[in-house]
Amino acid sequence: MSSPSHPIFTIGHSTHAIETFIAILRDYGIEVVVDVRAFPYSRHAPQFNRYTLERSLRRSNIRYLYLGDHLGINAPHELSSPNHIDIQYVERLITSEPFRVGIERLIKGATQYRIALLCAEEDPAVCHRALLVGRALDAEGLSVQHIRVRRNSEAGTHFVETHQELVRRIEPQLSLPFIDPLLDRAVKCIRERWKSLESHHDTQHESSPLSTGHERPD
Repeated sequence: MSSPSHPIFTIGHSTHAIETFIAILRDYGIEVVVDVRAFPYSRHAPQFNRYTLERSLRRSNIRYLYLGDHLGINAPHELSSPNHIDIQYVERLITSEPFRVGIERLIKGATQYRIALLCAEEDPAVCHRALLVGRALDAEGLSVQHIRVRRNSEAGTHFVETHQELVRRIEPQLSLPFIDPLLDRAVKCIRERWKSLESHHDTQHESSPLSTGHERPD
C-alpha cells in the first residue's frame, strides 16, 4: 500500500456541543470523520447520534463515514456474561476479515484525506479507538495522534497526544500478563464497558445491551 501523506487523528465526542466539536475538527484540518462506534448513538449526547452528526458535519463541509460495522466492539450473541470477554475474543476481533478491511480502508483514505476516528470516550486510554484501532494503525507505520481536550481550562484548550505518548502514559498501569499489553488493557476496558451496559439495562429495565436492535449508550 502507498504510504499515507497524513496522520490519522482520533477523538472522543464526550459531551461537547456540536459547535465546539466541529471547531476542534477544523483546528486540525479534519476532512473526514470515521465513526468506529459499534452503536453510533448516545443518550447523553444525542447531537452525536449517527444521522444527526452526519447532517451537522455535512453542513460544515466535513465528510462522515461509518465503519463501526468493521472496527466497532460488538460482543457476540453467544456471550452470556461480560466476564467471558477475554484475550481470545479480542485477538479474534482484530484478526477478523471485517477488521482487516476496515484498517485497509483507513490506510488508503489517509493518502487523500485528513481523517479523525470518532468514538465516545474523551480519554483514548480507555477506548478501543486507541487500544485496538490505533494500535493496528501504529503497527502499520502510520502516525496516530489522539486529540485531547483539557478539562477545567478557561478556553477548553485542546492538544494532541501521540500513540507512543499514550502507551508511555498508561504503561505504569499495565500488569503485562500478555505479549501485547495494549490488548490486555483493551480486554479490561471492553469487559467493564459491557458490565456498565448490563447494569444500565438492569436499572432501566430496557432490552439487553448484548442485542443489536436498539439504540444504547456508546
